[in-house]
Amino acid sequence: MATYSKEYVWIIPNAPKPIKTYSVGKARSLATHYGLPWGDIKKKQRGVRVQIRRRGQPPLSRTFKTKGQAESWATLQEPKILSGTYRDHSVAKSMTVADLLNAYTEHEAFNKQDRSRAALLKRLMGTIGMDALHVADCMQFIRTRRGTKTERLKRYKAWLNRQVAAGYETEEDVLELFEDASKGGVEVPALVQDATIHRDLDVLGSAIKWAQSHLRLQLAEHPLPEAKKTLVVKNQRDRRPTRKELEEIRLASDSPVLNVFVELAIETCMRRGELCNLRCEDIDWENETLKITSAKSDRLKKGRHKGRTIPLTLKAAELLRKVVGDRSNGSVLATKPDSITQAFTRACQRTGVKDLVVHDLRHHGISLLFEETGLSIAEVRLMSGHASIRSLERYVNMRVESVKDKLRAAGK
Repeated sequence: MATYSKEYVWIIPNAPKPIKTYSVGKARSLATHYGLPWGDIKKKQRGVRVQIRRRGQPPLSRTFKTKGQAESWATLQEPKILSGTYRDHSVAKSMTVADLLNAYTEHEAFNKQDRSRAALLKRLMGTIGMDALHVADCMQFIRTRRGTKTERLKRYKAWLNRQVAAGYETEEDVLELFEDASKGGVEVPALVQDATIHRDLDVLGSAIKWAQSHLRLQLAEHPLPEAKKTLVVKNQRDRRPTRKELEEIRLASDSPVLNVFVELAIETCMRRGELCNLRCEDIDWENETLKITSAKSDRLKKGRHKGRTIPLTLKAAELLRKVVGDRSNGSVLATKPDSITQAFTRACQRTGVKDLVVHDLRHHGISLLFEETGLSIAEVRLMSGHASIRSLERYVNMRVESVKDKLRAAGK
């Protein structure tokens, strides 16, 4: 049933600036504060407030200039409430994208990457109201992250100049490549890859999902699924290093830490950051296990699990004993993740190894566990720390020779 009432506003005219208040109590308080007689306070009708109450439903109210407008709105909303199809968009109208992300980051424990993504979303989309958030806004975010043609060419030219400075390309070849790129003959990479943009939008999607359950946020249309369809995520790799390539990288490296890192990454299947953050006190020499205190998948588990413990192979234990020595605390490798990447990239460039990155060592190590040990998927997942079996499957790149050898061993 809809009820109607008049709403008023009280205006205090003789204050430093005119002040409006929507309650008589507040108006009297301000009049006393400024020493004004009550007769100087002007009362003006603000409009007509309509309120709809139904058992089992939260009360719904709005204010209109005339009673006719209020009755028209109530006539449209009452059937929706009775049929259960009504959606209350008042929360969406009261907040912007920045407001939503601020509330979400205060509630959830974010890692450094997700905090950076939230800050980026606030900078590029923060002023948009949640009730007005549209697929077009998300598409504009995607275009901005990919960069314009001019921005892409500028970065491409800077990269070509670095190749000349390093001695990998000549100036004549670089001029030819840049000319081809300017004419569209060479595909210039985007400023940011689609896989990264997808993760950026995932933060906004998580914030919306959280607000729907915690703040009763209702959207007329969720814009993210349609926008994400335009992203081409090609982050699955099947590149694995050969023994020859690993030996060449070992001989070409001028970093004393890199060779140990490469072997440990393959033996333990740990991520780059996990290995660089490894401390001496995380190693249990008696049980020959290793405690990874913080893992990538922890943020997906909402604090229900922290890190993981993995068994050490004989080779991994031997390598760690050589590196740690008599130390009982402190960092094991004493290096930063970016330093490892730079050293690995330089070693690959010196030896001519193409299309190999640090994370491929983890792929290689996980694949070797299946090829050489016969561990089950669940057992390998314990080592790798993947959040799901599906994500683990993307890391397994079995070699044909390994499968063939097993078939021969089985007499087939």
